[in-house]
Amino acid sequence: MVRLLRAEPGHDVVSEISSQASERATSVITYAESRSAIARSAGVASETRRGRTALDALWPQLTRVTADEALALEAGALAERHRLRGMDALHLASALRYAAGVAPQIVVFASWDRDQRAAARAEGLELLPARLG
Repeated sequence: MVRLLRAEPGHDVVSEISSQASERATSVITYAESRSAIARSAGVASETRRGRTALDALWPQLTRVTADEALALEAGALAERHRLRGMDALHLASALRYAAGVAPQIVVFASWDRDQRAAARAEGLELLPARLG
């Protein structure tokens, strides 16, 4: 999400795909993770405010997948099966839940984490970017 909000490596790719997408979806946990990433990387308070403002403007435009007990259980199974970190597994479980609800539409999963990407690929999702550089 932060790559969509700030000019950093991958921003152009995410922006282009995001603008072409018929719908953009994410897990509700993305909000807290994005706020954390913005705050931790910002050099000054004004940068944190700008990042938070951009996130708050984008958030209502996204379809949000709710994290509930069933999602947590699925994420636990994914974490074990693919040796993922917990939050990475929650994001993947959210994407798979979303994909199941919109099938047969193509769902593209955006990630720059190699382990998470390998797990998403193994679970049948298309990836953004297509390859890591």
